[in-house]
Amino acid sequence: MVKIKRQKHLTRSPIIYGGDLPISPDTNSEYISYHNEVNLNDYDYQKVITESERTLFELNTPREIKKKLLFLLGGFATVECYKLLKKFFENGNSELKPWATLAMQDLRFKIENEIREEEMDMIMTGLGGMNNKLRFMVVVSSKAGKPLTVTHKRIIEKELYKTAKQHDSEVEQIEFGRNYALITILISFEVAPQTPMDALLDVVSTKRHILRYHFMIVNTHKITKKEIEEYLNLDEVRKL
Repeated sequence: MVKIKRQKHLTRSPIIYGGDLPISPDTNSEYISYHNEVNLNDYDYQKVITESERTLFELNTPREIKKKLLFLLGGFATVECYKLLKKFFENGNSELKPWATLAMQDLRFKIENEIREEEMDMIMTGLGGMNNKLRFMVVVSSKAGKPLTVTHKRIIEKELYKTAKQHDSEVEQIEFGRNYALITILISFEVAPQTPMDALLDVVSTKRHILRYHFMIVNTHKITKKEIEEYLNLDEVRKL
């Protein structure tokens, strides 16, 4: 299980999955190893930006140089870095886009941690993304664990699609269990992962009183039924 920390709701460390940009275990492991091998303090930020602008999109730039530049952009995590990573997704070498996906995830996580009251641990395990969006799986559950009716499910689905559209996200799938919904959603790089889910629960929990204002979000892997049951049986979830 991934580490979890409670804030306004339950969240998990952001990562991605999917078949559109497959990230192999070897690529993922290599990227993680860069955190131990590459020290940001050894690099001049402005030189990294200049070098990235000059060589990142050149066909004859060695692959290893591009990989290091992408990693450094993710590590420095500034607006300039974000723009270069986004440009790489749109125009860069497709073979390195899984690596760039991990760099974008790294950047996004560091920015989000700067605005959190409590830092989150990050566990990186990539399985893909699409169209400048990262894919997440989310579990939301009914208040007091009561069964979801057909009407409840229609309301959840309607509000989910509405809030996703408002926050530059795309709903791929909704699977309903007796007292929960498992959502697969693509969320824009420019939107914090919890934002569309908060917007959904502002309506379906606070106003409609159907769902708990609490959710599990993960992009490390496909959530299993066993993990859903473990989540639903957490004391902090059951009491809501």
